[in-house]
Amino acid sequence: MLSNNAVRYTLNHLLAVALPADEALRYAVGITREEVVILFDAGKSLSLPLFSEKQQKDFLEGTAECQWVDSADGEEKIPLFPAGNESYLLPYDLITPSFILLSRQEEIFSWERDSHDRFPYKGSLADKYGFVHLPLVDEYAMLLRQWIMENLLPDYPLVPRQSQVVPTHDVDHLFRFHGGWQAFRSIFGRDLLINRRLSDVRTSWREYRACRRDPSKDPYVLAIDELIEQSKARNLKSVFFFKALHFLEPDCTYNVGDAVVRACVERILQAGMEVGIHGSYESYADPERFAVEKLRLNQILRQEVTAGRQHYLRFACDTPACPPPTEHAVRTGTLHVWTQNGITDDYTLGFAEQVGFRCGTCHPYLLYDLEKDEPTTVVEHPLIVMDGTLWDYMNLSVEQSNEMIARLRRRCAAVEGDFVILWHNHLLGRNYSDAYKTIYLRQI
Repeated sequence: MLSNNAVRYTLNHLLAVALPADEALRYAVGITREEVVILFDAGKSLSLPLFSEKQQKDFLEGTAECQWVDSADGEEKIPLFPAGNESYLLPYDLITPSFILLSRQEEIFSWERDSHDRFPYKGSLADKYGFVHLPLVDEYAMLLRQWIMENLLPDYPLVPRQSQVVPTHDVDHLFRFHGGWQAFRSIFGRDLLINRRLSDVRTSWREYRACRRDPSKDPYVLAIDELIEQSKARNLKSVFFFKALHFLEPDCTYNVGDAVVRACVERILQAGMEVGIHGSYESYADPERFAVEKLRLNQILRQEVTAGRQHYLRFACDTPACPPPTEHAVRTGTLHVWTQNGITDDYTLGFAEQVGFRCGTCHPYLLYDLEKDEPTTVVEHPLIVMDGTLWDYMNLSVEQSNEMIARLRRRCAAVEGDFVILWHNHLLGRNYSDAYKTIYLRQI
């Protein structure tokens, strides 16, 4: 059952999304095991039922009864989970499902992890109930808005939040051409023997000769400038995540101390964009390793790094309900890694194998410490779409990708949330050129 802290945390998010205004909404809350009573300043009140222990167990197991109803804008069907009796005007538990999604509590009840120790989409609540393409928590907030303003606070001074697109870019690779042998394999191995494109061979050879004279002319470096310009042209603020590793360290693909890295970072900051840390593969469960990496990037930026995203979207729960298999054992939960190292904004939480709403929301929100039973200082910016998810996992065509993204963007706009998209800097040219032009540039 939810603690009082958990209930208040969830209700704060729901009402902040539902009723934004120039001045914060004032209300009092009464909580029992069966219900939550919200008392507004105007003397009006709203009672919301809570799951019983059995209903919560059924929900987590994916066997709870649900009713599919119209979303607030009438464009989608969303699932509601009955909890109270007919005496409630809204006889559904909006709070418990929302908390379980926001806090990622569902992840502590499962041993299921993929080969990268990631909680998989398959078998998740979003999969079991079929709502991954819906920001369910925000949809609940919009229903609350509609109901409260029609029945309780008709004169509420609502100031709708502006939905925005947030482009993000993980710099997994900064150089396509690391040396002569690697360049030979890339050009003649892949472009010629695998892709069988003479035009690619000629283009790659020109690019290689150019970057031999000037490493800043490497196509992956130039891609960063291209992404900057595309965001500037649309008045968007991109966030670029750099790994902070040295050669010979695990997961290193470029040296963070390289002059080209420093120059890239300076151009990004001068353009008004943001730089964050791309925590290395093992740092998701290692606060000491993460601290070393963050210190290095601090020195490059000459300021404190506060934004981050973990490599491979790795995230470990802080309080597993049962010990994980030994091959996936972790020393420290990822949330504690971030809080111990001053990360205030994270962009990790999205499913690798499925686009959509892992956390049930597209609004920035405070993550919850399940062990301490309190909100943390880390604001999560949920990831909605990753480039590789579209073709490596979902096998979507360009047309299908655009249809899917358009639907997700509509849902983000409908609930006044943010559409966070990840497009890697090394996926702009060659085989990915068409996808970049016809998907990414069309959707931002």
